[in-house]
Parts: sequence; C-alpha cells; structure tokens
Amino acid sequence: MVRVLPARALQTLLDAVKMDTLSESLDTAMVLALRKTGKSKSIDWPAYVAAYRTCGQRKDRELQITLIDHIGKTLDRLTRMPLIRVSLKLMSGPAHLAGLGALHDFLQRGFDAFSHMKGADEFLAIVIERETALMQELTDLVKRTRAGSLRSSEMSQATITVTNLGDQGSQAVFGVITPPQVALVGFGRVTERPWAENGGLKVLPVVTASLSADHRVSDGHRGALFLRELNELLQHPEDLEK
Repeated sequence: MVRVLPARALQTLLDAVKMDTLSESLDTAMVLALRKTGKSKSIDWPAYVAAYRTCGQRKDRELQITLIDHIGKTLDRLTRMPLIRVSLKLMSGPAHLAGLGALHDFLQRGFDAFSHMKGADEFLAIVIERETALMQELTDLVKRTRAGSLRSSEMSQATITVTNLGDQGSQAVFGVITPPQVALVGFGRVTERPWAENGGLKVLPVVTASLSADHRVSDGHRGALFLRELNELLQHPEDLEK
C-alpha cells in the first residue's frame, strides 16, 4: 500500500483507523450506559441524552469531530489528485488480505462521495457546526446549571430534593417529601469515624446519606440501588467534575 498510495493518502488511512477505534470506544460506552438504564432496545431522545451525559468523554468527542473534519478535507483534496482513484482500486486486494478491507471500503466510499460533491467545504462546515453544537448542548448542562444560566425550556417542576444540613451540625437528615416530588436525599455533617476496612481499622471522613421515597413511584429495592450507586460515586469525587 505504501508503494501504491501517496503519503497524504496513507496519513488519511491512519487517521481513519484512529477515528474508527475512537468511535467504537464511544459507541460501546453509550451502549453500556443505555443497558444500565434498561434502554438499549428502546432508545428515545431523553435516554440518549442521559447516556451521552453519563459517559461524558468530552475530549474524546472533540477529537472525534476534529478527525472527521480533517479526514473529510483531506479526502476532498485527494479527489482532485490524478491517479488516486486507480491507486485506491489497486489497494483493494492487499487491504482485504491484510484484514483492512472494511477500512479500505470506508475510504473508497468517502472518495466516491466527495468526488460527486465537487467541493465539500460547505458540507463539512455544516456537519462540524452541528456536531459541535450538539456536544456543547449535551455536555454543558451541568456547568450552566451551576452558573444559573439554564433556559426555561430546559427546566421543569422539581421531582426530587437534595438537602444538606451538615453545615448546621446535623449528623443525619430524615426528610419529608413535598408533593408532587417523589424523593428526598439528605446529607449530614462529614465527621471522622473509626472504620473497619480490609481487616484493619482506620479513621475516615464519613457522611450519612438518607433517602426518602414515595412508594407509589418506586420501592425499597430501587432506593437501595440508588444509595449504593451514590456511595460508589462519592468514593471518587474528583470524577464528578468530568
């Protein structure tokens, strides 16, 4: 393939491999997030948005968009180079023998599509603009929530209350739900306590988290799962900023 394709086309091939690997990783994370919520077989927009935000991975998303733009622009330029179409056809056999047939077919389809466009700048600009806007819309929600800059269309009547009375010295909170909300999570004061772990005794910062829930909406089993997940998240608070 090195003898058949120019350096620019080979670099595009490497970028395509990188993008394919990255895209597969991002898609796998999304599937796992959807499975965790039981939505993998009936995906709707709210489920997709929730999974997207759960996965995060903004830097990887930005890299994916950058690669799409770079590969697209390179393919567009390559369509104007003589003999590239012939070179791609000559590369087909070796690529399939080397197990890179799917990747070669991707490049061939891309080359054909960009050849028919006769200039892909406008198309790529629209794709990059929309993908970037979607990424920002789905990943900036937490930041805008903390900044108090949510739009009215992004807000609805509250369904759950989170309260912290630890700064008032309370060890624990046992809350009463205010209808129409369905749950209340309460946090007490963080205190140092003796804690048995891995057969040893340590002094660790400990906080009591409580959950009050409306049984017309949920049950104790789901409440326990929620508290367990909350506990796991609090073991690595630095990850909550991602």
